[in-house]
Amino acid sequence: MKKAILALLLLLMSGCSAPRYLIDTKVDHFDGYTLNRMYGNWIDASGDGDLRFNVQKYTAKDNIVYFSIIIHMSLMKDWFFIEQGESLILLIDGIRVGFSGEGSISHRTTGHLLNNVFVEEMAFYDVSLDQLRAIASAKKVEVKVRGSNISRQGSFTADNFLNLRRFLSKFAKDL
Repeated sequence: MKKAILALLLLLMSGCSAPRYLIDTKVDHFDGYTLNRMYGNWIDASGDGDLRFNVQKYTAKDNIVYFSIIIHMSLMKDWFFIEQGESLILLIDGIRVGFSGEGSISHRTTGHLLNNVFVEEMAFYDVSLDQLRAIASAKKVEVKVRGSNISRQGSFTADNFLNLRRFLSKFAKDL
C-alpha cells in the first residue's frame, strides 16, 4: 500500500506522463552569460522512475553559444550512476549517434517522500545545433542512457519533438 501511494505521488509530482515545456532563463551580469534551460520534457521510458531529455543554451560573454543535452533521472530504488564517457546513445531515424560526458558524479541528490528515499541524477552532454535540429526534425528518436549497472531506454513522443522544436525556434532561430 505504501509503495502504491508513493508511486501515485511521484506520478502527480512529475505532471503525469505528458511532457511539459518549461524554460528557466538566468542572466548573470557579473560573469556576462545567459543560460536558457528547458525543464520537464519527460520521455516515454521503460523501468522504474522517470527519464527527462532537456536541452540548454549557454551564451558566453563573448557571444559564443554552446548547447547541451541534459539527461535527468529520478529513481525510487537505488542510484543509476550515469557513466562517464559515451553514456547517451540516440537512434535518430535509425542512425546511431553517441554522446559523451562526465556522467552524473557531480549531479546526484536525494530526497524523501513518505519516509522513502528517492534519488535524482543529471548528466550533461555537449551537442551541436545541427545535431539538435536533426533530432527535432526526425520522425523517430530512441534514447538509451547507460548506468554503471543497468541501462534505460525510451522513445520520443510527439510532445517531445514539439518541445524541442519550440525551444529551437525561440533560442536558435537566428543562429
